[in-house]
Amino acid sequence: MGTACINSTGVGDLGYGAVWSPIEQKPVSAHRYAWESKHGSIPEGFHLHHVCENRRCINTEHMKVVTPQEHGKIHKDLRATALRQGLTELAEGKGITWDEVKEALGIPGSIKKPRGRPRQADPSPDALRHRKHYAKQRAERLKRQEERDG
Repeated sequence: MGTACINSTGVGDLGYGAVWSPIEQKPVSAHRYAWESKHGSIPEGFHLHHVCENRRCINTEHMKVVTPQEHGKIHKDLRATALRQGLTELAEGKGITWDEVKEALGIPGSIKKPRGRPRQADPSPDALRHRKHYAKQRAERLKRQEERDG
């Protein structure tokens, strides 16, 4: 990826770029439109993956055609790595942000953030012990899942 992202100015569903298709007479996904304009149609049953992880990017050099299974594995691996790193840091009470986790891992774009209540600014020792215990359980569960998935 030697070129920069080119972001679509229109935004459609789930944060993906959107453009008006004169052929279909409706808004369509900008990244799919860009790919198909340059490379032809995407084979049926395949996905178009943003290698840059930027949903609004329409630079076709940042995309590749993958199977749904490959696409799922790519995103599962990115989320698992980020969660492992992020939970470890949070459990140790360093209070880093998810943007810092992404930057440290070299992941551009967005990753899913954990849901729930925001963390308190200065957690109690009991809360830190609980977080550390939860993070350890989560890491063990992820490790078992990775071993099982191969």
